[in-house]
Amino acid sequence: MAVIALATQALLIASAFGAGGSGAGPVQAARTPRPPSIDGTLSPGEWDAAAPFDRWTQQLPAGGAPPSEASELRILYDDRALRRPASWHA
Repeated sequence: MAVIALATQALLIASAFGAGGSGAGPVQAARTPRPPSIDGTLSPGEWDAAAPFDRWTQQLPAGGAPPSEASELRILYDDRALRRPASWHA
């Protein structure tokens, strides 16, 4: 039941940020046996299991257009939490 709730939360987060536009595909969450370090960096090895989602679309000014800046979202979950770091490039 917790996994379903975590997956639902991940999908809601992705849709709120413009993922899921035409042909964007699903955002995938990966299970991790232990929590990653939360230190402001995506440490190599810790986040490798989480496939990056980078197929965003704009909502404004041109709805459905490719984003003007690259952005990436990764989602990991364990028995206690859903972790979702994002890299927003400007």
